[in-house]
This record gives sequence, C-alpha cells and structure tokens, in this order.
Amino acid sequence: YYQAKKQNKKVKGLLILAPGDDYSIEKHEKGKDFTKAVQYAKKLVKLGKGDQILPPHISKYSAKRFLSFADSKNTESKLLNYSGELKLFSKVKEPMLAVFGSEDEYLVGTASNSLAKLREKTNSNFLETIIVPKANHGFKGKEKKLAKLIFDFIKFIDV
Repeated sequence: YYQAKKQNKKVKGLLILAPGDDYSIEKHEKGKDFTKAVQYAKKLVKLGKGDQILPPHISKYSAKRFLSFADSKNTESKLLNYSGELKLFSKVKEPMLAVFGSEDEYLVGTASNSLAKLREKTNSNFLETIIVPKANHGFKGKEKKLAKLIFDFIKFIDV
C-alpha cells in the first residue's frame, strides 16, 4: 500500500509473504452470515462504538478493524483481493518476491492461482513468485528455506 501510494525511490524491492486475500478469506469463512456481520460492524461504527470488540462468532477484532478488510469499499479489502482489479498492487514498479506455502491454511483458492493473478496484474520490473512445498501460512518448519529465498532476492536487487 505504502509503495503504491508514495513511490518512494529509497524502496529497492518488496517481499510479499503469504499474501492472503483477507476480504475473500473472511467472506469464505462467514459464508451466508458475511453480509450480516459487515452490517452489524457498520452499525456499531455509526453508533460511535467502532473500537468495541465484536462478538466472537463475528470476529476477534474491533468493528473498525474488521471493516478495514471485510468492507469492500475499504483499501485493505481491495489491496490483495484476487477476484478484484489489484489496482494498488499494479502501481508498484519495484522488484518483488511473492511467496506462498503450498499448505497455507488461509488461502481461498490455490497458491498457484493467486500468484498467477499477481503476475497478470503486475507492472513491476521483476516479480518472482514461489510456492514453498508443505509450508503453512507462517512457513513453520520451512524458515530456513524461506530465509534463503529472501536472502537470494535481496542479493539480486542489491546491484
């Protein structure tokens, strides 16, 4: 988000690790109750109770935090929404490394489809996309593999 907006020349590259689509994740998890949950959170915000923690069946976050990724009008919900246009992502020109674990428990769809969407929408001068086999969202047990990928990317962009 920052780089898409600021185009800071000091930024040499971006690491995008487990770039989940929070909007779609939430919509998938809530199913038919998604719209009701968003409406309830909006009502709390309208009443001046946006900092109130939502009931556990809706979210562990406050109403405002929940809406930041669950309301399709908000920037965070659009940032990595793989079914959307990825307009902000497309504004980033710097080299990027995007890495998913093949077993990412928060994925809606597949890692390969999500990374293909990033490749389709990028305007970066370099985008490397990698799936780490048998890695979950936090890359537990695959930290050394992930560290090597990151160090190799840093060496590549540090020319």
